[in-house]
Amino acid sequence: MNVAAFILLAAMLTASVTLESYDLGVGAVHLFLSRTERGRAASFTAINPFWNGNEVFLIASGATLFALFPRAYAAAFSGFYLPLIVVLWLLMVRGMSIELREHFASELWRGFWDVAFSISSVLLAFVLGVAIGNVVRGVPLDAHGNFQGTFGFILNWYALAVGILSLLALSLHGAAFLWLRVEDELRPRARQLLRMVLPAVVIAYVGVTIATLVAHPV
Repeated sequence: MNVAAFILLAAMLTASVTLESYDLGVGAVHLFLSRTERGRAASFTAINPFWNGNEVFLIASGATLFALFPRAYAAAFSGFYLPLIVVLWLLMVRGMSIELREHFASELWRGFWDVAFSISSVLLAFVLGVAIGNVVRGVPLDAHGNFQGTFGFILNWYALAVGILSLLALSLHGAAFLWLRVEDELRPRARQLLRMVLPAVVIAYVGVTIATLVAHPV
């Protein structure tokens, strides 16, 4: 039962990361790539048929964790309550940005949601990476599974490094998605960004790998 439950949770998380990463990446590079209204509208159009369905796997991952691993769920919320609330707010802002942007034909209205979409996507990509970094590094728990650290502990050097790698990797994924999906002026800009970000991702990956060996010596 435990093995099957773990496989199910891993499958949910893998689907969530795989499917959610490109639309988070599109949001992260949105303001940098899309300089015109036509280009920004093309970015939203590219992810609009898919993003809502992708969120299902993230929600299903949380529900699976709650149902099959309640102690792990309780431990996560005892230590990551504030970051998880921030993640929920950022997810709501992203959804509102996608759904409300075209409700009014106003440059100011669309510009506001463009900025909200990009900032929330950048912060989400970074915060989720920080969370993964803390899980890999390990967090202090008492005998009852309650978190014994502080919020400052969560923002440790290793978790921040993983957060930076997460942001770079998702930005690379978003740029690759736009390069494949759009035909406007965004395509050459997306290809240029791919060439710029790829070396940074490789360097960050090597750096985080070394940092992982330092945090968890073999």
